[in-house]
Amino acid sequence: MSHVFISHRSTDKSRFRQFVLRLADRRVPSWIDNYEQFNVALSPGEARIEAAMLAGGIRKARDWPVEIDVALLNSSVVVLFWSRAWQLDRAALAREHGIALARHRANAATYIPVFLDDPADLPPELLQYRADSGDLVQAFNVARFGQDQWTALVDAVESAWRSRVHFDATNSIANVVAPTDRADWKRILNTARTEDDSVRYLLLVPEGPAVDVLNVSSSLIRAFANGTNATTAPDTVNIASRLVLTALGASPTNRQAYVVTPADLPAPDRGVATYWAQVFTHACLLGPRMLAALLLAAPVNVLRAVHNDAAKLLATLEVWS
Repeated sequence: MSHVFISHRSTDKSRFRQFVLRLADRRVPSWIDNYEQFNVALSPGEARIEAAMLAGGIRKARDWPVEIDVALLNSSVVVLFWSRAWQLDRAALAREHGIALARHRANAATYIPVFLDDPADLPPELLQYRADSGDLVQAFNVARFGQDQWTALVDAVESAWRSRVHFDATNSIANVVAPTDRADWKRILNTARTEDDSVRYLLLVPEGPAVDVLNVSSSLIRAFANGTNATTAPDTVNIASRLVLTALGASPTNRQAYVVTPADLPAPDRGVATYWAQVFTHACLLGPRMLAALLLAAPVNVLRAVHNDAAKLLATLEVWS
Protein backbone atom coordinates (compact mmCIF):
# COMPACT_ATOMS: atom_id res chain seq x y z
CA MET A 1 0.00 0.00 0.00
CA SER A 2 1.27 3.51 -0.71
CA HIS A 3 2.26 5.42 2.40
CA VAL A 4 3.15 8.77 3.93
CA PHE A 5 6.92 9.33 4.11
CA ILE A 6 7.98 11.59 6.99
CA SER A 7 11.22 13.49 6.37
CA HIS A 8 12.75 14.91 9.55
CA ARG A 9 15.77 15.26 11.81
CA SER A 10 15.90 12.41 14.34
CA THR A 11 16.21 14.83 17.25
CA ASP A 12 12.80 16.28 16.31
CA LYS A 13 10.93 12.99 16.72
CA SER A 14 9.45 13.87 20.11
CA ARG A 15 7.98 17.04 18.60
CA PHE A 16 5.74 15.22 16.13
CA ARG A 17 5.08 11.81 17.75
CA GLN A 18 1.43 12.79 18.44
CA PHE A 19 1.08 13.53 14.74
CA VAL A 20 2.19 9.96 13.94
CA LEU A 21 -0.25 8.56 16.51
CA ARG A 22 -3.11 10.57 15.01
CA LEU A 23 -2.32 9.28 11.53
CA ALA A 24 -2.29 5.73 12.91
CA ASP A 25 -5.69 6.31 14.54
CA ARG A 26 -7.05 7.23 11.11
CA ARG A 27 -5.43 4.16 9.50
CA VAL A 28 -3.13 6.34 7.40
CA PRO A 29 0.15 4.38 6.98
CA SER A 30 3.30 6.38 7.65
CA TRP A 31 6.91 5.31 7.02
CA ILE A 32 9.43 6.22 9.74
CA ASP A 33 13.15 5.45 9.55
CA ASN A 34 13.40 4.27 13.18
CA TYR A 35 10.15 4.06 15.13
CA GLU A 36 11.89 2.80 18.29
CA GLN A 37 13.25 6.29 18.93
CA PHE A 38 9.67 7.43 19.61
CA ASN A 39 9.47 5.15 22.64
CA VAL A 40 12.52 6.37 24.56
CA ALA A 41 11.84 7.92 28.00
CA LEU A 42 8.05 7.79 27.75
CA SER A 43 5.94 9.19 30.56
CA PRO A 44 3.78 6.70 32.51
CA GLY A 45 0.69 5.87 30.48
CA GLU A 46 1.99 7.55 27.33
CA ALA A 47 1.04 5.60 24.20
CA ARG A 48 3.80 3.65 22.49
CA ILE A 49 4.33 3.71 18.74
CA GLU A 50 4.66 0.13 17.50
CA ALA A 51 5.85 -1.23 14.15
CA ALA A 52 2.39 -2.62 13.40
CA MET A 53 0.98 0.93 13.42
CA LEU A 54 3.29 2.03 10.60
CA ALA A 55 3.93 1.27 6.94
CA GLY A 56 7.52 0.35 7.67
CA GLY A 57 10.98 1.63 8.54
CA ILE A 58 14.64 0.86 8.01
CA ARG A 59 15.08 -2.88 8.40
CA LYS A 60 17.93 -4.26 10.46
CA ALA A 61 21.12 -5.18 8.57
CA ARG A 62 20.06 -3.14 5.52
CA ASP A 63 21.73 -0.14 3.87
CA TRP A 64 19.80 2.79 5.30
CA PRO A 65 20.25 5.17 2.29
CA VAL A 66 18.78 2.51 -0.01
CA GLU A 67 15.91 1.79 2.38
CA ILE A 68 15.08 5.50 2.58
CA ASP A 69 15.22 6.00 -1.19
CA VAL A 70 12.93 3.03 -1.83
CA ALA A 71 10.43 4.23 0.78
CA LEU A 72 10.53 7.77 -0.57
CA LEU A 73 10.02 6.72 -4.19
CA ASN A 74 7.11 4.47 -3.22
CA SER A 75 5.34 7.06 -1.08
CA SER A 76 2.21 8.87 -2.18
CA VAL A 77 2.62 11.76 0.30
CA VAL A 78 5.82 13.27 1.71
CA VAL A 79 5.60 15.36 4.89
CA LEU A 80 8.81 17.33 5.48
CA PHE A 81 9.41 18.94 8.87
CA TRP A 82 11.54 22.10 8.69
CA SER A 83 13.23 23.02 11.97
CA ARG A 84 16.37 24.63 13.35
CA ALA A 85 17.86 21.12 13.64
CA TRP A 86 17.33 20.44 9.90
CA GLN A 87 20.56 22.22 9.05
CA LEU A 88 22.62 19.62 10.97
CA ASP A 89 21.59 16.84 8.55
CA ARG A 90 21.36 19.10 5.54
CA ALA A 91 22.99 16.73 3.01
CA ALA A 92 20.64 13.80 3.65
CA LEU A 93 17.52 15.88 4.21
CA ALA A 94 18.16 18.06 1.15
CA ARG A 95 18.20 14.87 -0.92
CA GLU A 96 14.83 13.84 0.52
CA HIS A 97 13.50 17.34 -0.12
CA GLY A 98 14.74 17.30 -3.72
CA ILE A 99 13.08 13.98 -4.48
CA ALA A 100 9.85 15.04 -2.76
CA LEU A 101 9.69 18.32 -4.68
CA ALA A 102 10.49 16.64 -8.01
CA ARG A 103 7.78 14.00 -7.52
CA HIS A 104 5.33 16.71 -6.43
CA ARG A 105 5.97 18.67 -9.64
CA ALA A 106 5.52 15.48 -11.67
CA ASN A 107 2.21 14.79 -9.89
CA ALA A 108 3.64 11.49 -8.68
CA ALA A 109 3.25 12.36 -5.00
CA THR A 110 2.03 15.16 -2.75
CA TYR A 111 4.69 17.14 -0.88
CA ILE A 112 3.56 18.85 2.35
CA PRO A 113 6.10 21.12 4.14
CA VAL A 114 5.67 21.86 7.86
CA PHE A 115 7.45 24.46 10.02
CA LEU A 116 8.23 22.94 13.43
CA ASP A 117 9.96 26.24 14.21
CA ASP A 118 8.66 29.59 13.04
CA PRO A 119 10.38 30.74 9.82
CA ALA A 120 11.59 33.84 11.68
CA ASP A 121 13.63 31.51 13.92
CA LEU A 122 15.13 29.40 11.13
CA PRO A 123 18.68 30.01 9.86
CA PRO A 124 18.63 32.44 6.90
CA GLU A 125 20.66 30.00 4.79
CA LEU A 126 17.94 27.37 5.26
CA LEU A 127 15.24 29.72 3.97
CA GLN A 128 17.56 30.71 1.13
CA TYR A 129 18.04 27.04 0.24
CA ARG A 130 14.27 26.58 0.03
CA ALA A 131 13.95 29.70 -2.18
CA ASP A 132 16.83 28.61 -4.44
CA SER A 133 15.22 25.22 -4.96
CA GLY A 134 12.03 26.91 -6.15
CA ASP A 135 9.97 25.43 -3.32
CA LEU A 136 6.83 27.57 -3.39
CA VAL A 137 4.55 25.06 -1.67
CA GLN A 138 2.65 26.73 1.17
CA ALA A 139 3.79 25.26 4.46
CA PHE A 140 1.84 24.46 7.63
CA ASN A 141 3.18 26.52 10.53
CA VAL A 142 2.51 24.45 13.64
CA ALA A 143 5.09 26.50 15.55
CA ARG A 144 3.03 29.67 15.26
CA PHE A 145 -0.56 28.39 15.12
CA GLY A 146 -0.39 25.39 17.43
CA GLN A 147 -2.99 22.67 17.86
CA ASP A 148 -5.46 23.93 15.25
CA GLN A 149 -2.68 23.81 12.66
CA TRP A 150 -1.73 20.27 13.72
CA THR A 151 -5.33 19.20 13.22
CA ALA A 152 -5.45 20.87 9.82
CA LEU A 153 -2.21 19.11 8.93
CA VAL A 154 -3.55 15.67 9.90
CA ASP A 155 -6.70 16.34 7.85
CA ALA A 156 -4.65 17.48 4.85
CA VAL A 157 -2.34 14.46 4.98
CA GLU A 158 -5.22 12.01 5.27
CA SER A 159 -7.08 13.68 2.41
CA ALA A 160 -3.97 13.74 0.21
CA TRP A 161 -3.17 10.10 0.95
CA ARG A 162 -6.71 8.88 0.26
CA SER A 163 -6.91 10.94 -2.93
CA ARG A 164 -3.60 9.47 -4.09
CA VAL A 165 -4.73 5.92 -3.36
CA HIS A 166 -7.92 6.56 -5.32
CA PHE A 167 -5.99 8.20 -8.20
CA ASP A 168 -3.48 5.34 -8.40
CA ALA A 169 -6.19 2.70 -8.25
CA THR A 170 -8.29 4.41 -10.93
CA ASN A 171 -5.32 4.78 -13.24
CA SER A 172 -4.26 1.17 -12.67
CA ILE A 173 -7.53 -0.37 -13.81
CA ALA A 174 -6.11 -0.78 -17.30
CA ASN A 175 -3.53 -3.14 -15.80
CA VAL A 176 -6.32 -5.28 -14.37
CA VAL A 177 -8.74 -5.55 -17.27
CA ALA A 178 -8.94 -3.95 -20.70
CA PRO A 179 -11.56 -1.15 -20.90
CA THR A 180 -13.70 -3.10 -23.37
CA ASP A 181 -13.53 -6.41 -21.45
CA ARG A 182 -15.45 -7.80 -18.52
CA ALA A 183 -13.50 -8.82 -15.46
CA ASP A 184 -12.65 -12.50 -15.05
CA TRP A 185 -14.10 -12.76 -11.56
CA LYS A 186 -13.47 -16.51 -11.25
CA ARG A 187 -9.77 -15.92 -11.79
CA ILE A 188 -9.74 -12.87 -9.53
CA LEU A 189 -11.31 -14.75 -6.62
CA ASN A 190 -8.81 -17.59 -7.06
CA THR A 191 -5.77 -15.28 -7.17
CA ALA A 192 -3.84 -14.05 -4.14
CA ARG A 193 -4.15 -10.26 -3.93
CA THR A 194 -3.31 -7.33 -1.71
CA GLU A 195 -5.87 -4.82 -0.46
CA ASP A 196 -4.65 -2.43 -3.16
CA ASP A 197 -5.49 -5.08 -5.76
CA SER A 198 -8.96 -5.53 -4.25
CA VAL A 199 -9.56 -1.77 -4.37
CA ARG A 200 -8.66 -1.70 -8.07
CA TYR A 201 -11.11 -4.52 -8.78
CA LEU A 202 -13.74 -2.81 -6.64
CA LEU A 203 -13.51 0.30 -8.83
CA LEU A 204 -14.87 -1.80 -11.70
CA VAL A 205 -18.16 -1.99 -9.79
CA PRO A 206 -20.58 0.99 -9.68
CA GLU A 207 -21.49 2.59 -6.36
CA GLY A 208 -25.23 2.29 -6.88
CA PRO A 209 -28.17 1.91 -7.05
CA ALA A 210 -29.44 -0.54 -4.42
CA VAL A 211 -29.28 -4.24 -5.28
CA ASP A 212 -32.25 -6.59 -5.00
CA VAL A 213 -31.38 -8.96 -2.14
CA LEU A 214 -32.78 -11.85 -4.22
CA ASN A 215 -29.58 -11.62 -6.29
CA VAL A 216 -27.66 -13.00 -3.29
CA SER A 217 -28.09 -16.76 -3.11
CA SER A 218 -28.92 -18.38 0.23
CA SER A 219 -25.96 -20.72 -0.28
CA LEU A 220 -23.63 -17.71 -0.38
CA ILE A 221 -24.96 -16.35 2.91
CA ARG A 222 -24.70 -19.82 4.48
CA ALA A 223 -21.07 -20.07 3.34
CA PHE A 224 -20.23 -16.82 5.15
CA ALA A 225 -22.04 -18.03 8.28
CA ASN A 226 -20.32 -21.43 8.24
CA GLY A 227 -16.86 -20.06 7.43
CA THR A 228 -16.65 -17.34 10.09
CA ASN A 229 -17.27 -16.94 13.79
CA ALA A 230 -18.19 -14.13 16.18
CA THR A 231 -14.67 -12.71 15.90
CA THR A 232 -13.79 -13.18 12.22
CA ALA A 233 -17.22 -12.14 10.90
CA PRO A 234 -16.92 -8.48 12.07
CA ASP A 235 -13.29 -8.45 10.91
CA THR A 236 -14.38 -9.40 7.39
CA VAL A 237 -17.03 -6.66 7.36
CA ASN A 238 -14.45 -4.12 8.58
CA ILE A 239 -12.06 -5.08 5.79
CA ALA A 240 -14.84 -4.76 3.22
CA SER A 241 -15.78 -1.33 4.57
CA ARG A 242 -12.14 -0.24 4.42
CA LEU A 243 -11.96 -1.29 0.76
CA VAL A 244 -15.04 0.80 -0.06
CA LEU A 245 -13.74 3.88 1.76
CA THR A 246 -10.34 3.58 0.09
CA ALA A 247 -12.04 3.32 -3.30
CA LEU A 248 -13.90 6.54 -2.50
CA GLY A 249 -10.57 8.33 -2.07
CA ALA A 250 -11.80 10.19 1.01
CA SER A 251 -13.23 9.53 4.44
CA PRO A 252 -16.85 10.73 4.39
CA THR A 253 -18.43 12.04 7.56
CA ASN A 254 -21.59 10.03 6.78
CA ARG A 255 -19.93 6.60 6.64
CA GLN A 256 -23.29 4.88 7.03
CA ALA A 257 -24.22 6.05 3.54
CA TYR A 258 -21.40 3.98 2.03
CA VAL A 259 -20.50 1.08 4.31
CA VAL A 260 -22.06 -1.36 6.73
CA THR A 261 -21.39 -0.14 10.28
CA PRO A 262 -21.65 -2.03 13.61
CA ALA A 263 -24.73 0.04 14.48
CA ASP A 264 -26.53 -1.59 11.55
CA LEU A 265 -25.98 -5.11 12.84
CA PRO A 266 -26.89 -7.46 15.68
CA ALA A 267 -24.13 -8.75 17.95
CA PRO A 268 -22.41 -11.61 16.11
CA ASP A 269 -22.22 -13.74 19.24
CA ARG A 270 -26.02 -13.99 19.17
CA GLY A 271 -25.86 -16.01 15.97
CA VAL A 272 -23.49 -15.73 13.02
CA ALA A 273 -26.18 -16.76 10.52
CA THR A 274 -28.45 -13.92 11.65
CA TYR A 275 -25.49 -11.56 11.60
CA TRP A 276 -24.62 -12.33 7.96
CA ALA A 277 -28.24 -12.16 6.85
CA GLN A 278 -28.34 -8.59 8.20
CA VAL A 279 -24.93 -7.76 6.68
CA PHE A 280 -26.04 -8.75 3.18
CA THR A 281 -29.40 -7.00 3.54
CA HIS A 282 -27.67 -3.72 4.44
CA ALA A 283 -25.00 -4.20 1.78
CA CYS A 284 -27.67 -4.60 -0.88
CA LEU A 285 -29.31 -1.35 0.23
CA LEU A 286 -25.97 0.48 0.04
CA GLY A 287 -25.33 -0.73 -3.49
CA PRO A 288 -23.17 -3.05 -5.58
CA ARG A 289 -19.81 -1.73 -4.38
CA MET A 290 -20.37 -2.61 -0.72
CA LEU A 291 -21.74 -6.00 -1.74
CA ALA A 292 -18.76 -6.68 -4.01
CA ALA A 293 -16.38 -5.61 -1.22
CA LEU A 294 -17.75 -8.37 1.04
CA LEU A 295 -16.90 -10.96 -1.59
CA LEU A 296 -13.42 -9.52 -2.16
CA ALA A 297 -12.77 -9.39 1.59
CA ALA A 298 -13.99 -12.92 2.32
CA PRO A 299 -11.47 -15.41 3.70
CA VAL A 300 -10.49 -18.09 1.17
CA ASN A 301 -12.27 -20.87 3.07
CA VAL A 302 -15.58 -19.00 2.95
CA LEU A 303 -15.87 -18.95 -0.83
CA ARG A 304 -14.32 -22.35 -1.55
CA ALA A 305 -17.67 -24.16 -1.92
CA VAL A 306 -19.55 -21.23 -3.49
CA HIS A 307 -16.86 -19.88 -5.79
CA ASN A 308 -19.14 -19.94 -8.86
CA ASP A 309 -21.98 -18.21 -7.02
CA ALA A 310 -19.65 -15.44 -5.88
CA ALA A 311 -18.15 -14.93 -9.36
CA LYS A 312 -21.62 -14.87 -10.92
CA LEU A 313 -22.80 -12.24 -8.42
CA LEU A 314 -19.72 -10.07 -9.06
CA ALA A 315 -20.35 -10.26 -12.82
CA THR A 316 -23.90 -9.09 -12.18
CA LEU A 317 -22.76 -6.22 -9.95
CA GLU A 318 -20.16 -5.07 -12.48
CA VAL A 319 -22.92 -3.98 -14.88
CA TRP A 320 -25.59 -3.18 -12.27
CA SER A 321 -27.75 -0.17 -13.11
